[in-house]
Amino acid sequence: GSTVMSVMRGSNAFNFGDVEAGDVIAAVNGEATANWGKRGFDLATELVHRLSGPRNTGVSVTIYRATAPSGETLTVKTLVRDTIDGCRVYTLGDSSAPEP
Repeated sequence: GSTVMSVMRGSNAFNFGDVEAGDVIAAVNGEATANWGKRGFDLATELVHRLSGPRNTGVSVTIYRATAPSGETLTVKTLVRDTIDGCRVYTLGDSSAPEP
């Protein structure tokens, strides 16, 4: 899966609390993300591609959350796509990524 480092303030995921930093995106529209980076695709690029789509349409995301108050959880959320300005996706080892 792909670990969420932060959620953009003002995005639907932020506003509705569906996705939090530290969550792992385990699947998109029912397709596991575990092998995406192993099939010759860049994982971040594939994830952005799969999550993108027409504005106001839904995308099913399976989220693994290890920090849930009740213990580890695996939930499926339908996120509503929206326009996100100024979005940047970083991968591990990306020399242009900002320092934490």
